[in-house]
Amino acid sequence: MTRIWDIVVIVGLDIAAAVLGILAGVSQNRVCSEPSQKAFWLGLSAQVILLISMLLEFFKDRPCLLSPREFKRSSFSKKFSCGILLLSGIVSTGANVAFGYGTYWNGKSQSSCGFKHHLLTIGGILCFFRALFSVAWYVSNTAKDEAAN
Repeated sequence: MTRIWDIVVIVGLDIAAAVLGILAGVSQNRVCSEPSQKAFWLGLSAQVILLISMLLEFFKDRPCLLSPREFKRSSFSKKFSCGILLLSGIVSTGANVAFGYGTYWNGKSQSSCGFKHHLLTIGGILCFFRALFSVAWYVSNTAKDEAAN
């Protein structure tokens, strides 16, 4: 059963990671041709917070790990909840890749500001989308729990 505080913590972590990622991108773009230590630490912090949020959400909805036979017999709301969790995982992976590469490219001196300098900001924006998927996941889990009762 998913409680309201579970989703508040998960969405709060997603929003914190988003804000840190966007701040890292802004910090990196200020000194775009040279590495920014502030952007590095903000990007790394955003990535760690997002990973914690992902793990909390994943372990909260372990019933999605069903055998194919059990999954076919499960209710629509359970399938929908698992689909939302899958989409959330895809967006989280995209954000983590953007944070990882953005932090990596931040450490290298560049001759110009290109796409690479926007990866931290893109990761932050993806975290906001992940927060929306987390709310949808909570709503679908609440509907699933009410249907079971």
